Amino acid sequence: MTPLRVVATLAQAAAAGALAQWLNVPLPWTLGPLFATAALSLAGARLAAPEPLRPAGQSVIGVALG
Repeated sequence: MTPLRVVATLAQAAAAGALAQWLNVPLPWTLGPLFATAALSLAGARLAAPEPLRPAGQSVIGVALG
């Protein structure tokens, strides 16, 4: 995992969230990055996320959806 790949993945997710908000998608900052990242991964893009931030991200999503 390279820092550049992590930054590129996070930038893609942020752009997807902004696009979803512009399109008035429900839960834009959750669903936009989720669908875009899933689609890119299925298409073969090499994505990366920093492992130490995973528990914090799961907690934020849990609180947001709870």
